[in-house]
Amino acid sequence: MTADAGTKWEEARLQVLSRWQQILERIDARDEPGVLVLINVMDEFCEEAESARKAAPEAQSGRCSFCQGSEELGGCLGQIGQLNQAVLRGHWDEARQVALAYRDSLKRLRFGQPDSAGR
Repeated sequence: MTADAGTKWEEARLQVLSRWQQILERIDARDEPGVLVLINVMDEFCEEAESARKAAPEAQSGRCSFCQGSEELGGCLGQIGQLNQAVLRGHWDEARQVALAYRDSLKRLRFGQPDSAGR
């Protein structure tokens, strides 16, 4: 990953992190529609992954395989699915724990730095 690409991913991380803070606020407010909209939107990691996929010569796989956030976090769909289910069942404490864990993982992510993921 180039330094410029690392900067783009880091900027995306900060934007995603901000959205997850909003998600936590919506969870605290017990705002089911607000939480569901925010967690199920294509986010900045998705957008960066799509750009990377388009830039790759003859890329055959989908954007998720180009997502540095997904790669570093072990995928997002499992956690988002778990959060969706907790919110839909009205299990707000569980939803908050899942969202906190994901947000904390986002906080630890660093792109384009030598110690990032052992690179």
